[in-house]
This record gives sequence, C-alpha cells and structure tokens, in this order.
Amino acid sequence: MYKSCTRPIILQSRNKVIIFFSVPVSTYGGNDDHTLCKFPFVYRNTSYKTCINATRPHNWCSTTENYDTDMLWGYCQGN
Repeated sequence: MYKSCTRPIILQSRNKVIIFFSVPVSTYGGNDDHTLCKFPFVYRNTSYKTCINATRPHNWCSTTENYDTDMLWGYCQGN
C-alpha cells in the first residue's frame, strides 16, 4: 500500500507571489523506519500537517493517519 507524504514548501517570486507545493518526507529510526510521513496525522487528539518535535529529541511524524491508534512513527529526514 502506498503511503502518501507531503511537506508544505513556500517559494516567493520577484513579484512576491507565494507558491505552495509539496514534497515527500521520508523517515529514519523510530518504529517504522524508511517509511513516508503521512500528513495530516493525529497525535494526542490534535491534527498535524508537518513534522513535530513533541516528546522526542528530533522532528518526527506519524507514518499513518492516526498515531494515537497505530503508534507508528519515524524521525523526519532533513529536519
């Protein structure tokens, strides 16, 4: 099964136009190593659209839509 994963990126042109697009975020470590982050995900009944640093020394994400239920996660590459 393909697990979707995106991270918002903001670019600004010379005309000050902001462009939004997404890129995959892969994980390392955690208990679901080398899997893509799943955004948005639920952690402690709150929805997150980016990697977070709550309760861990580095930014991390859930690799499923609901961490509270599945408890699968990994550290975010490049964060």
